[in-house]
Amino acid sequence: MEPPTPFPLYKLPTELVFLILGYAAEPTFSQAETYDSQNPYASALVLCHVSRLFRRAALPKLLHTVLLSAPHSLPAFVNALQMQKGYAEKKHHLHFEYAPRIHRMWIAEIPRTIPLPPTVVSHVIPPPAPSALDIDFSLLAPVLLAAESLKIDSKRLFLLVGCLRHAWNSRILTNVDDARSPLPWSTKILTLSSDIQWLDLQNSPQGSAFLASISHILCLCSPSYFILTIFDRSGSMGPRDYKLPPWMTCIPWASFTGLQTISVALPRIIPPFYLRLVKTGNDHQVQVLTFSASLVVGHRAPREIRDSTETADGRILLDDVSVTLPRGCVHLCSQCDDWEKGWAGVL
Repeated sequence: MEPPTPFPLYKLPTELVFLILGYAAEPTFSQAETYDSQNPYASALVLCHVSRLFRRAALPKLLHTVLLSAPHSLPAFVNALQMQKGYAEKKHHLHFEYAPRIHRMWIAEIPRTIPLPPTVVSHVIPPPAPSALDIDFSLLAPVLLAAESLKIDSKRLFLLVGCLRHAWNSRILTNVDDARSPLPWSTKILTLSSDIQWLDLQNSPQGSAFLASISHILCLCSPSYFILTIFDRSGSMGPRDYKLPPWMTCIPWASFTGLQTISVALPRIIPPFYLRLVKTGNDHQVQVLTFSASLVVGHRAPREIRDSTETADGRILLDDVSVTLPRGCVHLCSQCDDWEKGWAGVL
C-alpha cells in the first residue's frame, strides 16, 4: 500500500489554516472521554509543539476554559504564568498573554469518594496542598479575575481572596478616583456546589464589591443528594417538585445586590431506574432551573421548587421557573459528585 499523500496545509489561506487548527485544538470535554486516560487538552498541547503558527492557533482554545481541579494542576498553572513573565521580560517569541483568552475557570477540587486500587495508592504520593504563601498573586490575579465565569469552593477560596486583595490594592495605587474607576475583575457568573466561608469575602471592601458585582449564580446539585430526594417522595413531593441543596440557604443573598438570575443544575433522573447504574455511574441529561433573583433577594432563602400555586416561605413556584435541557449528557454517579465535565462541556 502506498503511503498517503501529505495534506498541503501550507497552500491554504492563513485564515483557513487557523480555523482548521482551532477546530483540532478544541478540548475533549465530551463524555466519551475519561480524564484518567486522556487529558482533555491533549490535542491542543500536541499542536503547541509543532510550530509557532500552530501554537498561536491552539492556545486560545486551550485557555478558553481552564480546569484546575487536580492537585497538581494549580502549581503547574502558576509555573506557566511565571514562565510567561520571563518570556515577556526577554521579549521571547513564546510569550503569550493568557488573560484576554480566559473566559471560564474551574478552581475547585473534585471529591473522589471511590477508593483507588491498592496498587495505585501505593505508587501515588499526593503533592502538598498549595497555600497563599506559595502563590504570586501579582501573576495569578490578572488571569483568574479575567474569567467571566468562575467555579470556586472552600479549599480554593483563598485564591480568590488573595487575587481580589491584590487587584483592589493595585487599583487604589493606580487610580485617583476609586469610585469612578472600573472594577478590576470581569467575573459575572459564579458557580457553586457547596457552602463556602462567605465571611472571607464579606469582611473586606473588595470581597463585598465582588459579591455585589455578580449577575448570575449557578448552583450544581449533588447527584447523591438529588437521588435521596427521589427516594423521599412520600406523597408530599410531586414528580415536578424539587428540593434544593440545603447549602443554598447559607448563601448571603443580600450581599449579591447586582444579582439578576439564579440557576440550579441537576441530573434528569426519572424513576424507575436501576440503583446499581446510579451508584457506578451513568450518562444523564441535565436540567437547568432558572429563576429571577427577585424571588430570593430580600426573601427567605430558597428551599424547594414546587409545581403548585400555594406560596410558602422558602418555596419557589414552578410557574416562575424556566426549565431547559442543554444538549449533551453528563456522567454522574451517587458516589462521585463530579460536575467538572458537565460544567465545561454542557452548561
